[in-house]
Amino acid sequence: MSDSKLISFFNETNRLTDFEVRRKIYDLTNNLDIDLLSDLIDEYRRYTVSLVQKIKLDKGIDVPDIFITSHLNGERKTDIIQRRNKYIDTHLKNNKQTDIDEVEIESKKNLEIVYDLVRRKISDLPKNARQRNNDKFDFYFSDIEEGDFDWYSHNGNEAEFSEVIVDLSDTTSTGKIVFLEKLGIIDFLRAKQPFNTSVNSMATVLSAITGTKASTIQSMINPMLRDDVSGKNNPMNSKKGVDTVEIKLAKIGFNFKQ
Repeated sequence: MSDSKLISFFNETNRLTDFEVRRKIYDLTNNLDIDLLSDLIDEYRRYTVSLVQKIKLDKGIDVPDIFITSHLNGERKTDIIQRRNKYIDTHLKNNKQTDIDEVEIESKKNLEIVYDLVRRKISDLPKNARQRNNDKFDFYFSDIEEGDFDWYSHNGNEAEFSEVIVDLSDTTSTGKIVFLEKLGIIDFLRAKQPFNTSVNSMATVLSAITGTKASTIQSMINPMLRDDVSGKNNPMNSKKGVDTVEIKLAKIGFNFKQ
């Protein structure tokens, strides 16, 4: 996880969906290495504080001489201003953001995503793991022990998803089709008679499953079954819609690779 990749990621988070943020965090931290996650959190806090100060300085607003760094650790901060200015010149010179509230809201949202991933990762660690005995992770342990959001229950050395029922009954018709596609149900059906030759038959049976009119479903699956990626009614063309479904499936433990 290099500094250049981290800063590049931080600079583009305001243009990414939550799903894309999660995927990039997985990549940057070698599939959620807990120590790298902690380093990412520290660096993102420093980045946000520095960006807010840059915006204020650009607007001629006085700022306190604050620079968050893990490298000082109690040493005298005699070169705070120099370090801050160097950080801004090196990493934030081309950042065009000007709205402090927007930056802070974005930072809070992204940190919550990282915290969620840390909690999930830690809850899956054996109790004798090195990280379980590291004071810097106490915050996450206490949240897991005291909170109501523990995603896992443990049985021996195996981790299982907790029996929390997530209600997705308000899913839109388009979202339902994306769910069926991601779950492999549409591919399964399209290999069977009569669905392998009749779009109308497929629409009819899916209308029974989804409660959506067959004519509406027909207009959505017709470009899907013809692999028409440019079809305006193809629900798989909506990146936001597909990302939303994938996140919901991931949260209940669906493995896309199996």
